[in-house]
Amino acid sequence: MKFEEALDFLYGFKDFEKEVRPYRQSLFSFRNFLKYLGNPHEKIGTPIVVAGTKGKGSVATMLSYIIRESVGLYMSPHIMDVRERIQFENRRISGEEFAHLMDTIKPIVTSRRTVFELLTTIAFMYFAHKGTKYSVLEVGLGGRLDATNVVDAKLAVITNIDYDHTHILGRSLFQIAREKAGVIKQGAYVIYGAQKPEVREVIEHVAKTKGAKPIELSTAGIKKVELTLQGTYFQLDGEDYFVPLLGEHQVLNAMLAIKAAQILGISGDQIKAGIERVRLRGRIEILQRAPWYIVDGAHNPCSIKALMDTINRIIPYKKLFLIFSVMRDKDVDGIAAILAPHVHYAFWVPLNHPRAMSPAKVAKIFTARGVTGEQTDLVTAIGKLSKLIDATDLVLVTGSFYLVSEFLKIYEHRG
Repeated sequence: MKFEEALDFLYGFKDFEKEVRPYRQSLFSFRNFLKYLGNPHEKIGTPIVVAGTKGKGSVATMLSYIIRESVGLYMSPHIMDVRERIQFENRRISGEEFAHLMDTIKPIVTSRRTVFELLTTIAFMYFAHKGTKYSVLEVGLGGRLDATNVVDAKLAVITNIDYDHTHILGRSLFQIAREKAGVIKQGAYVIYGAQKPEVREVIEHVAKTKGAKPIELSTAGIKKVELTLQGTYFQLDGEDYFVPLLGEHQVLNAMLAIKAAQILGISGDQIKAGIERVRLRGRIEILQRAPWYIVDGAHNPCSIKALMDTINRIIPYKKLFLIFSVMRDKDVDGIAAILAPHVHYAFWVPLNHPRAMSPAKVAKIFTARGVTGEQTDLVTAIGKLSKLIDATDLVLVTGSFYLVSEFLKIYEHRG
């Protein structure tokens, strides 16, 4: 099987990332599937799960760069290539290895399996083959019933929990937190910080019932935060750090990754060196200056707020032109409320995705907030922008990682 054939086979199955109601009611079937394959999830190096609403990918990636040697990283979504999701020592799985593993599991795959389950299975098999010492797994959705939650994680990191996927995880923060806290295992360490009171209560309750060791981090130790166009400088518990990701929110993510690394017994020098090397696309990524082009996968109000707070602190722009698309299960009015005061003109574009909200509905929500713009396709929007903007303006592409992916493919193809 070639890589392209492996992709065709993979995407022939139910893709819950593209469904409106993507949730299994039990992991029983998936566990049985893994059993047929010899339980590869039990043969990977120390599993570390990262759950939460925002910052999961950043924390997981930071931790992977810190550990550096013999570490597997499984994350989602991908930006340009599905192989970004499965990495060993911060290098993505090769097309040949991906295809070989897909060919291995193909004979026992039935229609019950999903795209995410198959990718998770390949990650387990790949990490087992590589003999990882540590395996960092970003939870896809929720936690309790996520495919990654079949592992017996000795360490769970829970990032900020907020409203997202409410039609699946629940309408209240209590319900959402209960699903996320489902990753906590018996006797494991649980690291979390900056949570709302009702979320903290859920985490502490679940940890207590499972005999886990909760570690709540305080921001009191964070000092001297400096945002620059190259990254973010900060001091944590008297130590100086630099992370080449933009935004004060990345300091909170780094704090979680650093504490996790300390629990694993990693030296301070290795932690600093790892944090400084982090590379992660689609997170307030500056593509060019004069005019500014920035892409970010923010898709809920809390992420959009962090994005705009960062931009307004470090980017010297005059007018902001927005290219926007979003999934229809998101809080689009909440997002529009944050973006509206800053947007000079918007392009609401369609996405080739079954969960995408129509540009007409997006436009209606944004115009009600006073935003002027138009509905058009992405290629046309890019073409029109070249005639509208000057060197002092900013083009912001946000609302969905799928939009970021489509934009980058066009942008990089044009050089």
